[in-house]
Amino acid sequence: AEYMGAPAASASAPADESSSKRSKRRKEAEPMTAEQAASLDSGYKALGGAAKHMHALYKDVKDGIASDAGKQKQWGDVNDPIKRAAKAAKAAAGKSSEAVSLTAADFATNAAEVAEETTGWANSAAAFGASVKNAKLTASAETLKTAVAEFEATLKDASPANGAAVKAHADAAAALAAAMRKVIADQAAVFGIAQ
Repeated sequence: AEYMGAPAASASAPADESSSKRSKRRKEAEPMTAEQAASLDSGYKALGGAAKHMHALYKDVKDGIASDAGKQKQWGDVNDPIKRAAKAAKAAAGKSSEAVSLTAADFATNAAEVAEETTGWANSAAAFGASVKNAKLTASAETLKTAVAEFEATLKDASPANGAAVKAHADAAAALAAAMRKVIADQAAVFGIAQ
């Protein structure tokens, strides 16, 4: 326990050191501009829009298969990860009247949750696509996995001190939102529901 505790106490020093070394190495790392901050807000609001879209299609599927016990069972097996991913995306986007901020207390937690829950959904959707032999859904689920990986990777460097990295993360958030919309549409289509 003592060994485990020691590095934790001094973890912040080496982390700061390595991030400042990275910044020096890159040279182009410059403070975030208002435009880059706005792009971050826009990327995360796109995630919020995707969450709304997911909720709407989710309801359409649920209503559309109300009289089909077989489809209800199938939907019951795959719907939880969709709900969780939508909830995480909605939380990360925040209120429409408030700008998303890198320095907000819950920003990192919310972003990490989006990555975790969307990864779970992508894996579930890919398995579902394979089980119903739907190449379209399988492909869009793979695209979603790639988009989540990019979202996670760009999140690591995004900081007020590195505007270019913030913009890269904002773009990754918008791309993730688009991939989420595609997967929910392809999942709904399996159940005969068009968006």
